[in-house]
Amino acid sequence: MLASIVNNLFKSHVLHDWTEIDCYRYCDCGTLEECDGLAESEDSIKWKDVSRNPQAVSEFEFLTGKKHLHLN
Repeated sequence: MLASIVNNLFKSHVLHDWTEIDCYRYCDCGTLEECDGLAESEDSIKWKDVSRNPQAVSEFEFLTGKKHLHLN
């Protein structure tokens, strides 16, 4: 509950479990994000929500072997 409140206030994903593969990461809350690939360090990576992008969802499903991800 606390994580949900913090996430809504700051538009972040605190205390969530992420699955990261290649340039994608999937949060158990239902968010799929893609990195911009331009970062020089892990701290400066910029992530973009691609949960509504069918091509990104399809590619992530292929990479993970999962089908029908729960997405927001």
